[in-house]
Amino acid sequence: MRIIFAGTPEAAVPTLRCLLHSSHEVVLVLTRPPARRGRGKTLSPSPVAQIASEAGVDLLETTALKAPETRERIAAARADLGVVVAYGGLVPPAVLAMPTHGWINLHFSDLPRWRGAAPVQWGIREGDLSTASCVFALEEGLDTGAIYSRAKVPIGRESAGELLASMAQAGAQQVLDVVDSLQAGTAQAQAQSEDGATHARRLTHADGYVSFTHGAAHEDRVIRSVTPNPGAFTFLPGGYA
Repeated sequence: MRIIFAGTPEAAVPTLRCLLHSSHEVVLVLTRPPARRGRGKTLSPSPVAQIASEAGVDLLETTALKAPETRERIAAARADLGVVVAYGGLVPPAVLAMPTHGWINLHFSDLPRWRGAAPVQWGIREGDLSTASCVFALEEGLDTGAIYSRAKVPIGRESAGELLASMAQAGAQQVLDVVDSLQAGTAQAQAQSEDGATHARRLTHADGYVSFTHGAAHEDRVIRSVTPNPGAFTFLPGGYA
């Protein structure tokens, strides 16, 4: 299969590596443009961009998937399939229709629960006892497509960063298995129910506030949900954070 891969953060790297070392061919990588990171706010390429560059894969750093020049690059790749892991933007309908087999997405929640940008964080924050990695068919709706694969994952005392990292590693093989089944013509997808659907908005700095006005279990979940980002904070007597 000729594959377009779209992803940006570290959580997308295991799947990209897995595809690069598979029998399939990654013909184009889409990722967000360089961003300022670290204490020095140095402009740095995304983790996915670094892996693509090391592998010598055609790379397109953009947020403008609707732009004519971007659409031309994607169409020229003549892809059989698109694979998305935490790209950070919506794929427009015209681009969704380009690969022969459409697009699939690795999402870190037990869909339809926690559709959206921060599913792992909200699962921890709300005290869910388990979650799942789902590989589903990408469509215009937000994380609403039919599901090819679902792998249950227990939630213990991990931080959001720790749980996401372990799910990203396990999810890479899950994606490859779906890609293989699509190539073989054996893939089967089950439509999502709208029962129990919830939205996982991106957490902000304010969500990291620890008020110490709730029980210990609640405050613990708040802290773990924002670790490592955006981070927990509180105010000491005198107003110091």
